[in-house]
This record gives sequence, structure tokens and C-alpha cells, in this order.
Amino acid sequence: MAAPTGARLWRFAYRFDGKQKPLALGVYPTVPLARRPAAREDAKRILADGLDPALEKKRQAQARADAPTFRHIAAEYVAKLRREKRSEATMAKVEWLLGFANVAFGDEPIRQIAAPAILKVLQSLEARERGRVVKCVEILGGVISG
Repeated sequence: MAAPTGARLWRFAYRFDGKQKPLALGVYPTVPLARRPAAREDAKRILADGLDPALEKKRQAQARADAPTFRHIAAEYVAKLRREKRSEATMAKVEWLLGFANVAFGDEPIRQIAAPAILKVLQSLEARERGRVVKCVEILGGVISG
């Protein structure tokens, strides 16, 4: 479907509570044709459970927005270390190491960060700084465990 602005959108038309409703599945080409059927099937599954897919999409977006991100928890961790009066050298090292993680998954909700994402950060760090991986593991563990 093409919007009046010229944007091309993937839409799913469905009926809920006797009313015809549209659900935006994404903007073309951001959401490719190959992913559209999966999004449509997810919406059909939600509808089969007796829920409104548009409301569920809004609830999920709100839950993601409310969930603490890695970047937020890392900032709290750095603030905690500062309150403990850690040296400036230590703080610089911690912030430098957390910078690698923030680039990779800083905006991800903390509960959705999987081990492969952490491993990828550690591997890229190991390729650059061999001796810092153990310290980075300690710091990431401190952030994730709270």
C-alpha cells in the first residue's frame, strides 16, 4: 500500500470485535518481502488467541521502552564505582571497556542480551587488546548482575 506521503507500507487488514482494522507490518524496503509473511502469521496467531494485534504491538513497544537498557545500567554501574571513589585510571578503563559493549548492544534491553552478543564483543576486544578480556568480563558481569 502506498501512503499519501509516497511511503510504501506493508499492512495487514483484520477484523476484531466486528470492526475492520489495519495493522502496519513495516515500511518497504526496511521490512523486506521475505519477512512480511512471518509478521502476518504472528498477527494471525495473536488474533487467534483473542487479542487485538495492534494493541499487542503497542504493549510490546511500551514494554521495550520501559525496559532498562544496557547503556542505562552501565551508567548506573559507573556512577556506583565513582561513589566508591575508584581512581580516575580505573574509571577511564571501565568507561573505555564499556564503550565496546555500548556500541554492540547498548540500546538493547538488559534481559534480551544473549551470550553470543557478549562473546562477539569479547572476541573483538581480544583481537585488539589481548590482556583486557578478563577485566572486560568482570566489568560486563558487574553491569549485568547489577
